[in-house]
Amino acid sequence: MLDSFFNNMHYRLKLLQIRFRTWKNAKAISKAYTADQKIKPDFTVLYRYLRVAGITVGIVVAVSATGFGVFKLVQLRILSVPEAAVVKPDKVTLPLNNPDSLKKAIQKVEAVTEKLSKNRDSSVVVNPGTVSDQAKAAKIVLSGSDEDYYAIVANKAIRTLYVMQSISGVWNVVKSYPVATGAQEGRKKTAGDKRTPEGIYFIVERKNKAELSSIYGPLAYVLNYPNESDRKEGRTGQGIWIHGTEPDSVPTQTKGCLSISNSNLLELSTYLKDGIATPVIIFDKPDITDPLDVPELKEISKQRQVLFIDKQKVKEQFVAFLTEWSEAWGSRDISIYRNFYDTSGFFGQGMKWRAWEEKKLRTFKAYSKINVEFSRVSIGNRSEDLIEVKFIQKYQSDQNSLVNGKMLLLRKLADGWKISREETIPKEELLL
Repeated sequence: MLDSFFNNMHYRLKLLQIRFRTWKNAKAISKAYTADQKIKPDFTVLYRYLRVAGITVGIVVAVSATGFGVFKLVQLRILSVPEAAVVKPDKVTLPLNNPDSLKKAIQKVEAVTEKLSKNRDSSVVVNPGTVSDQAKAAKIVLSGSDEDYYAIVANKAIRTLYVMQSISGVWNVVKSYPVATGAQEGRKKTAGDKRTPEGIYFIVERKNKAELSSIYGPLAYVLNYPNESDRKEGRTGQGIWIHGTEPDSVPTQTKGCLSISNSNLLELSTYLKDGIATPVIIFDKPDITDPLDVPELKEISKQRQVLFIDKQKVKEQFVAFLTEWSEAWGSRDISIYRNFYDTSGFFGQGMKWRAWEEKKLRTFKAYSKINVEFSRVSIGNRSEDLIEVKFIQKYQSDQNSLVNGKMLLLRKLADGWKISREETIPKEELLL
């Protein structure tokens, strides 16, 4: 439908251009041969075509804006629904799943600690080449040394959230903030019970303002609830975040999340940055008023290393996927490029697969060379059959060059991982 609008608009503007040029030539000829006479332009015709062109442009813009707005609402509904906003739990949960049990993975930590300590550069720049070479470019995100990092300790009983820092294995209290927790007392057991979970969790994603409803403030940190212990005990639910509030409001109670004031949340982000792998200890003990007395602080170091191992494995897998995908794009062969997409369920930039494919075919024919590079790959929400991948994309052809942020939502089908959503995002989100 949009193609027909654009074609009609182009036709009207072209017709207007021809009429204006004819009038201009007639005026010039009149000046040359008839000095005493002046030609009055037919402004009625000019006005009519200007009005038609304006209406056409307005309709196209309105339809495009409406389509984009609807898609963003759907996207936010799918990807940005914490427990605080869930009344009826979604069928697709997005917990962090470790491939091995926690106990077995911890036994392997010591053997890979030295290797992990060398992989500190989060930037991944990939040029066309072999998949094996490109996969080696995947790096795990480590903030500071293995011994120097931040942790969050939240005591539900006294409604206080502490920022802790480990320096050479010694813990210190950096800041403390008032925190709102679930409206119901006790440990979270089921989805929608309005309770805040208890245990050791880790931040697996940072969501920024553009991805959130205003009720969550300027940003949010996503926790890996339910963790392995929760699943073994049969505890359910999803979307436990550390988030803010509506502008100019004070957090009171939530449906399970941890909520602090927006100003405190922004200050917290100066310590945590993207927050990935930051331990979060949540407990409910009125007799513990000093967070340094929390026994779980001694347990989190090895669990944090396990999380790094898991993140590295996943990141390597999807850097390899992105490498093959970018090479298929660069080949300009639609039959190869198509293999990376969920053609039955794909939706990207307002288009379903058929329209997307037609657009790519036109692009492949128009350009003689396409090169795609990517960097700063980050893994967001994920489950066994759904994963969100974000990165900075550098697109270059023989006619233009463009750098922007890109979000892919991949779904695991019978024949492997396929792209079901593809959207452009502000690259600033990935430069934090």
